[in-house]
Amino acid sequence: MIKMMRRWKKKRNKKKINTKKKMMIMVVVVVFMMVVIQMMMMLMMMMMMMMMMMMMMMMMMMIDDDDDDDDEYDYDYNGDGDGDGGDDDCGDDDDDDDDDDGDDDDDDDDDDDDDDDDDDDDCGD
Repeated sequence: MIKMMRRWKKKRNKKKINTKKKMMIMVVVVVFMMVVIQMMMMLMMMMMMMMMMMMMMMMMMMIDDDDDDDDEYDYDYNGDGDGDGGDDDCGDDDDDDDDDDGDDDDDDDDDDDDDDDDDDDDCGD
């Protein structure tokens, strides 16, 4: 009878140790899983931030892209509204009289009777 009690007590003690070990293993596994889940969440957040930054940079590049191909024509210097920045017809010394009648002679007696000698009408005189 005493031997049986001792055996039962030993078994009971062994069971307690086993449950303690199991509890420790469970706690370690749960902590490990929490750390792994936290790392995965941080990785996902970093990837989301990187993707958002890349999208913002792409949007900025797309916004800036339409100005890059014509840098020398950014400002309309002569103010005629076409935005080219150059002088279109001002100061050209060719012999056409800009009345589109086909003859390139320098007489302007057939179009109007104004007293200015220059033939270009859009130079701000």
